[in-house]
Amino acid sequence: MIPTHSIKYQQYQALLNLLPEHHHEYPQIMEQFRMIDVGETSEDNLESSSDKQMFLR
Repeated sequence: MIPTHSIKYQQYQALLNLLPEHHHEYPQIMEQFRMIDVGETSEDNLESSSDKQMFLR
């Protein structure tokens, strides 16, 4: 089975679930998680777009 998210994404998500929001590194970890999330979303959109273009040819 192919995971829907990368291992790095899953690790950051698990860390954020365990870490209290008032932890001094929480904001930096959240920012890294958001960057990974945006990157994966962009990749998915590119794949979807290229699939549509190949279908139209």
